[in-house]
Amino acid sequence: MTHWNVTFRVDKFSLDGSFMIYFFLGDFSPDIENWIVDPHLAGSSGIFASSRAAIDSRACANCAKQQAYGIKYMDTVALTPALLTYWDNQEEHYGCRIGDLSADYVLPFLVRNLHWRVVNVHGEQVPCQTIPSLKVMVYSETVTLPHDIADKPQFEGQIVHYEVTNGRPGGISTGEDM
Repeated sequence: MTHWNVTFRVDKFSLDGSFMIYFFLGDFSPDIENWIVDPHLAGSSGIFASSRAAIDSRACANCAKQQAYGIKYMDTVALTPALLTYWDNQEEHYGCRIGDLSADYVLPFLVRNLHWRVVNVHGEQVPCQTIPSLKVMVYSETVTLPHDIADKPQFEGQIVHYEVTNGRPGGISTGEDM
């Protein structure tokens, strides 16, 4: 079976404090306060960081050290559960429908329907192009499920799909590495 993920990397202290990154498949609400319950939300990730004022005042010595070292935050959001919902519902978006989890179906769907947005600690959207350290990557891999529930699934053959993120704010470009 093919498993699909979106991974991102960003400087932990890119914004003045904590922030969230939301990933959507398909159209989503224009109202930020509705994003956490939006039916097309594939996943989100919270980056917890102190404000510049807290760092400058030495209220958090560890935060100041992390900022000085340029600590990066990296996370992965599984897209497969949301893709399976689209497959099950046979929901079409912009001429794309998920017929199975193969690249033939999923890649055109993701190119047209994967969106990511950043929201700061004040609940305001931050344009991705203003965060130079943000890098978003989509990849697939083959997963083999175990026969025994006590065993772990096996993942192999990771393939980066540059065509999904290439040329988009925050997206990695062809040949670029995370």
